[in-house]
Amino acid sequence: MGKLTVGTSPVRVVARDPYRKSLQIENRSPVTTCYIDNVAPGGLSTTNASIRVFPNETVQITEFEDGNLVHDEWSIIAEAAGTEIAYCEGSLTGGP
Repeated sequence: MGKLTVGTSPVRVVARDPYRKSLQIENRSPVTTCYIDNVAPGGLSTTNASIRVFPNETVQITEFEDGNLVHDEWSIIAEAAGTEIAYCEGSLTGGP
């Protein structure tokens, strides 16, 4: 499981990975909403992100439910600085 401190500037959570089967992103803040999307960090803002991760909630993206989107690069931005998130990837063994 990885951890990041997110702020009002977008950052990459994970790079593109064709072997990824699932991605979970947990917002550990009790008050701040985060926003994620499958775009490079420079293209993400709180107004154009497709998925909101509410305080103390987890979002899961899976190949079964979301198709090839899970393989993409994913970036995150928060409404406030110092927002802690955790993320976990599930991948096929034998990948690069």
